Amino acid sequence: MASRVVPPSLWLLCFVAASWAALLLPAVRASGFFELQVLGIENPGGLLLDGGCCGSRCPGRCNTYFRLCLKEYQAQVDLSGACTFGNLTSPLIGGSSFSLQTHPDRQLLLRLPFHFRWTVMG
Repeated sequence: MASRVVPPSLWLLCFVAASWAALLLPAVRASGFFELQVLGIENPGGLLLDGGCCGSRCPGRCNTYFRLCLKEYQAQVDLSGACTFGNLTSPLIGGSSFSLQTHPDRQLLLRLPFHFRWTVMG
């Protein structure tokens, strides 16, 4: 069986057409999901993020929830800064320590959709 050779002029035409199409696009859009599955947590000291006690004494029983904040890379994370690509907060999940691995019927899957675009540099 003989193979077909594509003439060089056709390759050039395809390259020029693709180049023009790329120049005419004002931006590239991206969308997707960032997913985080929580399997469990251990906080035996019953401490809050700031080091304080949950409740009136340590160790106290904490009411645990998760806050997911998607932002650009930071060498030192600023917890008070804006969540550039989105955020969500889970409902209250449990106490200070729990494991969802022993309960296959219970899952905590945080799913954060993102939609953003990159502008074309000109």
